Amino acid sequence: MKKAFLCLAIIMISLSSFAQDELDKIIEEGIVLHDRGDYAGAIKKYDEVLAKDPGNFSANYEKGYALLILKRYDECIAINKMLSEKYPDHSEMKNVWINWGSALDDQGDHEGALKIYDKGLVAFPEFYLLYYNKAITYARANDRDQSMKAAEDALLRKPLHPSSHNLLGLLMKGQNNIASALASVAFLSIEASGKRAQGNMESLDLIFGGNVKKTGKNEVTININSAMLDTTGKGDDNFTSVELVITFAAALDSDKKYKKETKPERLERKLKEMITMMDEIKEGRTGFFWKFYVPFVIKMKSRNYLETFSHIAYSSAGDSDNDKWLEKNADKVNDFYGWVEKYDWD
Repeated sequence: MKKAFLCLAIIMISLSSFAQDELDKIIEEGIVLHDRGDYAGAIKKYDEVLAKDPGNFSANYEKGYALLILKRYDECIAINKMLSEKYPDHSEMKNVWINWGSALDDQGDHEGALKIYDKGLVAFPEFYLLYYNKAITYARANDRDQSMKAAEDALLRKPLHPSSHNLLGLLMKGQNNIASALASVAFLSIEASGKRAQGNMESLDLIFGGNVKKTGKNEVTININSAMLDTTGKGDDNFTSVELVITFAAALDSDKKYKKETKPERLERKLKEMITMMDEIKEGRTGFFWKFYVPFVIKMKSRNYLETFSHIAYSSAGDSDNDKWLEKNADKVNDFYGWVEKYDWD
C-alpha cells in the first residue's frame, strides 16, 4: 500500500512539473513575440497561460509589460496592483514597481508614479532603475533638481548605466556645460554607437567650441562671461575656470598649428587641457560631478586612454578614416573597454 501511494505521489509530481514546463514554454513564446514587436500576439500567449493558471507571476508580469507598451495603462496598473498584493516578497517585484510607476507617469500622474517608485524602494532600496525612473518622472514634472538627485542616486548604485549619464548630461546642458561634458564622456565610454551616442558627441562638440565664433579669415570672437573669471571655485560643481581653459583651447582651432587636426585629435587636445586643469584645482572642490566624474577622467588621462576614447567617441560619425583607426587599433579599444568595466567609481 505504501509503495502504491509513493508511486502515485511521484506520478502526480511529475505531471505537475510537466504542466509547469509547458506553461513556461508558452510564456517564452510570448516573450519572443514581444521582442519582435508583436505585443498583441504576446498577450494572447500570456492569456493562454493565465486561463490555466490565473495567478502565474511571470505571465501576469509579462502581460502587464506588453500592456504598458501598448499604452493600455489602466489594464497594466490593475495587473501590477494585483501582483503587489499577491506576491509582495517576490524577487522580481522590483520590475512590477517599475511598470506600475511608468504607466502612471505616462498617464501624466507624476505624483502617483513617484509614490509607487518610493514604495518599490522600501523593498528594493538598491535597485538603480527605480531611482532612474524617479529621475525621468521628476524631469517630466519640470523638477530639475530632484531629477538630478535621483539620477545621481541611480549612478551611485549602477555607475555603468548609460541612460543615467545621458539624462544628467541633458539636465546640465546650458546650465553647467562642463558638468554636462563630463556626463557625455562617461556615456560615450559605455555606449558609443546609436542616436544617443551621436547626440552626446554633438553636445561635446558644441560645448568645446561654443564660446568661440569665427568672424573672419584669421579672426575669432571669444565670449567670456564674468563667472569664468571667478577663481574661488565656490559652490558645488563649480567649473567656471575649467570652462575658461576650454574656451581658450577652442580659440586655437583656427591656428595654423591645429588647423589640420582631425576631429578625434581635436577632442583629445581639449580633453587634455580640461583634465589637466581639473587635476590642478581639484582639492577642496565639492559636488557630485567633482567627486564622481572628475576622478574618472583624470584616471583616463593618466592611463593614456584619451586618444583611444576620442576615436571611440566619434565611432557614430560615419568617418571612414576613424573607422579604419578603430579597426587597426582593436586591441587598444578592447583594453579601454576592459578598464572602464573594472574602474572603481567609489
